[in-house]
Amino acid sequence: MKSILDKKCEAIFIKSIDPKEIVKKWKNNMEIELDDEFKNLNSIDYFKCPNTGFSWYEPKEAVGSSNLYEQLEKFDWYYMREKWEFTMALNLINQQSKILEVGAGGHFLKLAVKKNHLAHGIELNPKRAANMRSLGYEIKELTMDQLKKTNEQYNVICAFQVLEYVSIH
Repeated sequence: MKSILDKKCEAIFIKSIDPKEIVKKWKNNMEIELDDEFKNLNSIDYFKCPNTGFSWYEPKEAVGSSNLYEQLEKFDWYYMREKWEFTMALNLINQQSKILEVGAGGHFLKLAVKKNHLAHGIELNPKRAANMRSLGYEIKELTMDQLKKTNEQYNVICAFQVLEYVSIH
């Protein structure tokens, strides 16, 4: 298999994971029910690109669903109001930029709007997206592939702690 980031590089197979074990660990450690998430998968394979160090899982259907995000919302730490990276990002963004937050929990958008940016978001958790829309923010429930088809343009696209949840195929 070729690396996702470096198509000239042959990926290194690390290991296979039984999806039932993942479901069991989520349930035992986090009280999160994912019984239906991987029912059509026999295994999830873990790969690494030796040139870039980037690691990923196959198949792409192993990516988290809106069901996972809805359940994660019950934890205070999941959609934290303040993160150091919010401040750092806003200090690097020029005034009055059009910003998209991928995985928009909402708190970064609030800070961006306070700094006079036009800020929108995409979020796969329908409950969280609806909550943010009720507060007046433009949040769309789109994947990156779906967003790409809209031809919408932004000066800045931010993603805070979401890459581990995104399929890049």
